Amino acid sequence: MRSSSHAVSPSHAGFREWLIVRLNHGNNLVWTALIRHLASGGFVHPLTPEADAAAVATLFQLLDEFLEVRDRRDGPLKIYGAYQTWLNAQSW
Repeated sequence: MRSSSHAVSPSHAGFREWLIVRLNHGNNLVWTALIRHLASGGFVHPLTPEADAAAVATLFQLLDEFLEVRDRRDGPLKIYGAYQTWLNAQSW
């Protein structure tokens, strides 16, 4: 089985969906791109050292927030429920 640099471990299931709801778009993006969009300064291409540092800081901040939500008794249900609500609200 090949591994992907964009794979999320089972313990982080729902992270991408949680990021999409937070960003309010990006259903076609991998979680790494979502982080770059959520970082201060937004998505920068090509990635500058400053944008890279902002993305890393954003990743750790958002992982902390995600894990806090996910670890609640009903966390996964709320994460996937919010994502489904977001999907249903899309015009496509």
